[in-house]
Amino acid sequence: MIQIARAHFEQLRAHASQAYPNECCGALLGEPGEPGSIRVREIVSCENAAAKPSTGYKIADEDLARIQRESRARGLQICGFYHSHPDHPADPSASDLSDPCWTGHYIITSVVAGVAAPGVAKETKSYRLLLENGSRRLLPEELQVLPEE
Repeated sequence: MIQIARAHFEQLRAHASQAYPNECCGALLGEPGEPGSIRVREIVSCENAAAKPSTGYKIADEDLARIQRESRARGLQICGFYHSHPDHPADPSASDLSDPCWTGHYIITSVVAGVAAPGVAKETKSYRLLLENGSRRLLPEELQVLPEE
């Protein structure tokens, strides 16, 4: 299970809406929570450095190194990532299974065209990336949105 404060949940959904029609991306910084869970303490929105941001996302290596260094200095760790799927469900795509190199948590938000806004965040789901016998699997996991702290 992954636990995230409502403010952080809304922040990543807003990022997804603002980035539409491109994918957004960012890092989830956290620490172990209740047994078997991770608690997101911060999110870091990143610029999508993908060659084709309308159909994929990439966090630049230098951004990832900086985020990792800064999070460690504050006693946190990168526990996963988030990104959006413009005009597609919040389910893992083929590239989501082939691209990730980090085990951990992946939060995906589906975004559709909006009337009054660039995009409207719809469904948000979380998955846990497991590496088993050389294969990658994104398994659905519970996403618990916590009240304000």
